[in-house]
Amino acid sequence: MRTLGKVANVEVTPDGTATVTFKDGSVATLTPDKNSSKKQKDAAGIKEPAKTPVEDPANLTQAEKKMQLRKQ
Repeated sequence: MRTLGKVANVEVTPDGTATVTFKDGSVATLTPDKNSSKKQKDAAGIKEPAKTPVEDPANLTQAEKKMQLRKQ
């Protein structure tokens, strides 16, 4: 069922509950367990980045700058 053109408003609360109001005045409420599983999967893949030691962070050498560029 295609509803994209029929939606008038979508509100999402901090707890993840989404309230969808349609142009005909009807309302649908989606609970977090129905609309936020992707967020949990994305967050699980985040890893702490590796740190590159430098002598003086305010004055990087050319070699230190090249190391930083390679990591991007």
